[in-house]
Amino acid sequence: QIRGEAQLLSPFGSWELAGPWAQGFALDPGEETAVRYRLAAPLNARPGGRWWALVKIMYFGRLRYTEAVPLSISVTGGN
Repeated sequence: QIRGEAQLLSPFGSWELAGPWAQGFALDPGEETAVRYRLAAPLNARPGGRWWALVKIMYFGRLRYTEAVPLSISVTGGN
């Protein structure tokens, strides 16, 4: 079994927009899992704001990083 932690990384100033910051995991051989993070922009967020996020995965003294994912704030139509 592999046990470890997945940490969400993003630029300073964007930390309050996503969470949870760290999540533990445990996987048996051949098993897969998804680690999900919640994104929530504040009401006063600037439309067009852009940043990135990636996940740092640590297990048994090893370290891996995912590819960075681009994130942006857009305006959606409503009534």
